[in-house]
Amino acid sequence: MAHVAIRMKLQDNGLALQEELALRNELADRIEDAGIGSVIGSGSGRGEMDIGVELANATMGVAAILEIAEELGIAEIEIDQED
Repeated sequence: MAHVAIRMKLQDNGLALQEELALRNELADRIEDAGIGSVIGSGSGRGEMDIGVELANATMGVAAILEIAEELGIAEIEIDQED
């Protein structure tokens, strides 16, 4: 299993807006619904939101997450693999 951290920029450096939280939650739901991985946590602060995910296959999982993010219109996203 590979663990990845997905980070998304917020519109503002403060707390996430309801719309931003809804988008993060939609991304997390779609990751799990598609069987890409298991969401193990999420948070927000310091101008960004994050989701922690355990993936069975890091290469395929990251590509699938980026595709879903694009479908949802999430422009600024970073995915870091944590060993």
